[in-house]
Amino acid sequence: MGSYLFKDIINITGIAERIVKYWVQEYGLEFKKNGRNTVFSEETKNSLLLIKALSDTELYTQKFIKTILECLKTGNTSKLDGILSDMRGLADTPTAAFSAEACRPAPETRREAYRKTAPHAKSAQNTKPQASLEVELL
Repeated sequence: MGSYLFKDIINITGIAERIVKYWVQEYGLEFKKNGRNTVFSEETKNSLLLIKALSDTELYTQKFIKTILECLKTGNTSKLDGILSDMRGLADTPTAAFSAEACRPAPETRREAYRKTAPHAKSAQNTKPQASLEVELL
C-alpha cells in the first residue's frame, strides 16, 4: 500500500488541484495530514481515478458516483449489481422509440429555419436588385 502526497496525486491522475480538493470534500474521500502535507492512500487514489473516468464520460451524476463509491467502500455488491443490471436494461431498450426528428440538430436561429423552409427563399434571393455604385470622374 502506497501513500501519495498531494502533488503526486495531481501528477499521477492528471486532475487539477482545485478539482481534487472539491472531490475529496464532495465524495468524503479519506486523507491524512502529516504536518503541512496532505497524504492520500492507494484507495483514495483509485477512487479519484474512478471518479475522473465516470465524470469524463459526462453520463453520470454526482449522486450516482457517490452511490457507486459507497457500494465499493462498504462491499455491498448486491446493490451495485442491481444498479448495473438496471443500466444493462436501459441499454437493451429499442432505439426505434426515438424518432429521427428528435435526433436532428436544431437550426441555429429562427431566421435560418425560415430560410430553409420558405418556398420563396431561392427565388427571392435571385430577384433582388444588385446595388451598383456609379462614380463620376471629374
